[in-house]
Amino acid sequence: MSDKAIGYAQLSQTLALDNDLSMFRRFGALNIRNILYLQSELQTLERKLTNLDGDANDITKGIAVWSQPRSWYWAMASQSTTNARGESEGYRDVVMKVRDLLERYRLKSMIESDTALRHQAWLQSLKPPSNRALTALQTYVQANRTMLSEADAQYIAEENRPDLVALTWKEKEVLSLIMEKYLSKVFRKKASVSSPCQQNAPHCDHIGFISDEKIALVVRLLTIALSSVLPILSIVVLYFVQHPVIRLGVITLCSVLCSMALALLTSAKNVEILAVTAA
Repeated sequence: MSDKAIGYAQLSQTLALDNDLSMFRRFGALNIRNILYLQSELQTLERKLTNLDGDANDITKGIAVWSQPRSWYWAMASQSTTNARGESEGYRDVVMKVRDLLERYRLKSMIESDTALRHQAWLQSLKPPSNRALTALQTYVQANRTMLSEADAQYIAEENRPDLVALTWKEKEVLSLIMEKYLSKVFRKKASVSSPCQQNAPHCDHIGFISDEKIALVVRLLTIALSSVLPILSIVVLYFVQHPVIRLGVITLCSVLCSMALALLTSAKNVEILAVTAA
């Protein structure tokens, strides 16, 4: 018997090798549709409860019925009734249905799991996967056709790209993204011997993994170097240059270089870049 991983075991082991490959469908339309269904159910129950209040607001029906909209005790003590379809429509039944649906729609349930609205808000906050990671995964699955059925592999198809989200997306500096794209061979890290990519060579040649730690180290060193050199360089140049127009040009050039360094080497926002440049 072979110990080689196959099917979903092979795919899951490959996805576990790099956080960028952890991408899944959010099923945005289905989640919104589910919320709309819950909303419609609640509206129906709201109308039923309003009608029950109106029917119970008649003292001639007895104090127990008249007290149902006014007393929790009498509301819970009301008898269950069923309609022609066998659905419970008593006062207590409708109230408990409303409570259950509200917990799923808006509040937190007893097991502390995310409700529909919270879950949808969380899904909307997730970022899409990078083009590099998605292309690598698509190529890997395409190269290993026997790993998944065609229907199962559809989740990373191009038509589902807008619906894909990355679970571990993190913001990267522009320079880091440039290095990933054009210097991938320099920062490429080897997969372990036991990894699926080594076991399924040569199909994994296109899914080489990049060391984020090495790229982050290089970017950090460049940031330190430029943050030290630029101020000193501007002072030295201004010391030797006496012409006012040239001095003005040097100041402008240093300001532009400082802004570019912030934009390329850090994750600074536009307002932060403007503040530093103005200072």
